[in-house]
Amino acid sequence: IYEDRVRELVNPVVLELLEKVGVDYLGVSLDALLIYCSDRISEQIISDLAAINIKCAEIGYVDNSKQVTMIYEGEEKRSILPQFRESAYTKIKQEIGEETPELKLEMEKKIEKTAIEALKKRLKIIDYIKKQSV
Repeated sequence: IYEDRVRELVNPVVLELLEKVGVDYLGVSLDALLIYCSDRISEQIISDLAAINIKCAEIGYVDNSKQVTMIYEGEEKRSILPQFRESAYTKIKQEIGEETPELKLEMEKKIEKTAIEALKKRLKIIDYIKKQSV
């Protein structure tokens, strides 16, 4: 895998943000799709995706080594192993929890009140329309 080719596919704004806060862009989900295909069709796939404004590039190749190698600038190669990594926000969720019950109950009450008001308004509009058509 050529690191520079992968980096070029990352949204520059997102990449800059991650670099500012010291987060490895390879360690977070970037909503990317990896397609393994033969050389015969790779150019057609890239071309078809580009035609509908989807960024796509050949980022590496598969050989018989049974290794995953990242190739960095200057041809520096490092064997990498696929890792299951935590999401960037996992630590925050662990610290503050996933929901606060009192806020959830308050929000549910507000939603229910708003829904009732919307139904009342709907009935008024229907009544108004009926009176106009008589």
